[in-house]
Amino acid sequence: MTARLRDAPLLAAWQVRGWAHGATRGPWRGRAVATTCLGAGVPLFALLVALMAVQVASRRSRLYLDPGRTAVLGVTATRHGWRIENHAARYPGTDAGVRLREVLTPRLLGAADRHGVAIYLDATAPALAHRYAREFDGLEDVGPAPLRGRRMRRPPSVGPLTEDGSRP
Repeated sequence: MTARLRDAPLLAAWQVRGWAHGATRGPWRGRAVATTCLGAGVPLFALLVALMAVQVASRRSRLYLDPGRTAVLGVTATRHGWRIENHAARYPGTDAGVRLREVLTPRLLGAADRHGVAIYLDATAPALAHRYAREFDGLEDVGPAPLRGRRMRRPPSVGPLTEDGSRP
């Protein structure tokens, strides 16, 4: 299911919770960035809600929610490909995001391949970079991300796809 405008405050709150979660885990630089985002995100929460509402309303973006409304994953079309972003969970660390990715990833990869579009994302911690590389067939580390973590990219694959969008 995709997010609606009324979901923007909920999704913004999940982002703030995710920053609080990230502020206590991973390398010191990542914790520092998460702490800074958390410190700015709480007083600027109304702005964060507005930014989420803009993404929900954008024709270039989709925010996908799992049926239980416990995780979100955003996909935005850019000139470089489809950017995966705003991946958050109601309760960080519970693997709700993993379950959402298990459902979305085959469909997303299949659609990207059919349209000849690259997929890219920023993994905020080394453990996430390794996890994403296992989950997204062909995803490669292409260097440091602008704020923290690793930038990862998956070029479109060529060749036949099965009906569910996976490779035979």
